Amino acid sequence: ATGDGRTGGRAGGDRLVACDDRDERTGDGLLWTPGLRRQLALLAVACSMEAFCYTICVPFLTPYLRAKHGTTVTASSAVFVAYTLGSVFVTPLVTYAIRACGCCSRAIVISLLVLGLAESSSVVACDLSTLFAARFVAGMAGGMVWSSVLSACSILSKSSSKKMATMFGVILSAVSLGTMSGPAVGGVLFAHGGFSAPFVAMGVLCLLIALLAHLLLDPLPLPPAEPRRATSEAGPCSTHAPALVLLSVAVGALVFSSIDGVLPVHIEDVLIARGHVQGSVTMDVSLVFLLISLCYGACAPLVGGLAHSHSAALYVSTAGSLVLASLLPAFALATQPWQYYTVAVFYGAAGSAQLTPASALLERAVSQTKSAPRPILLYACFNCSYVSGMALGPSIFAFLVGELFFSF
Repeated sequence: ATGDGRTGGRAGGDRLVACDDRDERTGDGLLWTPGLRRQLALLAVACSMEAFCYTICVPFLTPYLRAKHGTTVTASSAVFVAYTLGSVFVTPLVTYAIRACGCCSRAIVISLLVLGLAESSSVVACDLSTLFAARFVAGMAGGMVWSSVLSACSILSKSSSKKMATMFGVILSAVSLGTMSGPAVGGVLFAHGGFSAPFVAMGVLCLLIALLAHLLLDPLPLPPAEPRRATSEAGPCSTHAPALVLLSVAVGALVFSSIDGVLPVHIEDVLIARGHVQGSVTMDVSLVFLLISLCYGACAPLVGGLAHSHSAALYVSTAGSLVLASLLPAFALATQPWQYYTVAVFYGAAGSAQLTPASALLERAVSQTKSAPRPILLYACFNCSYVSGMALGPSIFAFLVGELFFSF
């Protein structure tokens, strides 16, 4: 789609962008209309829902499987890996899937429906393999939601790198909100409604958001693919920076997620041994993960300002990874709830220092691309790098703790 920002996408009768309501020009000269804001809000809610579905089972899933089926920590962590493996599996198929659906909005609606169905099917999972399959399908749908949302944002931005940066920030903030609220809500629902309550709630919410997206989102079809052209502008940064960013994201996500499968069991064992009751322990675990996500989101704007250059952002991301790794022993040394809360605050801040600059760098890399399919591929690769790290982290750490008897 081309044009001056007002007529782009109108050719052929497409309702590409419903942004002709009223022009509202911001200080940077960009048009932000009520229609565009509505589109962005719906896309943010959809992406937040995907993060919510992943994190809602973090506080209770591993302890529940150990108590219900007698599974080891390593086997229980495989369920977390299943979701991320599904996202990795769908990554090469993103562009084809969106084109098969006809437009980004339809791909988002279908993906949300599949995500809700997969989450609800976890309720009837009778063994670990069935639960693994349900989470794998949910991960595939979640990966499609993420990639389709960012592709839609790329279309809405009409090739404006500044507008895309703003949209990318809104989407990441929504993802942080979903990640932040998931463990807390999941812990409360599990404590009061049992194992089925969180997954049923996810199915209903996904259905409602899919209905809103179907009714209110514009079609947003992908632009036609353009042949790749070699340009003299391609330099070391444009050639190597995306790969370095994706590697940094994968490493940071690996370290950041390594506690997902093991930490709830560790906190439960320590606190119950000290006389705490099961219900309060579940809430303590939920609060720990809530604090991690809350501090991650709160520090994101501050850390994002440090990403003023490729080198500075990479240095900050590397430092964040090192701090994350150094905080893992602090969780092992804690014995009281307030100590876990304190470590969680620093852990969330360090995670934000690692991943936020990488996200800003990805947006810069995308803004330099000229061919329509390549931004979609970069978004999909970003998701693939992130979920690959999220998959490897819990499984590697659980293996070290559960099978090789390393001290937590």
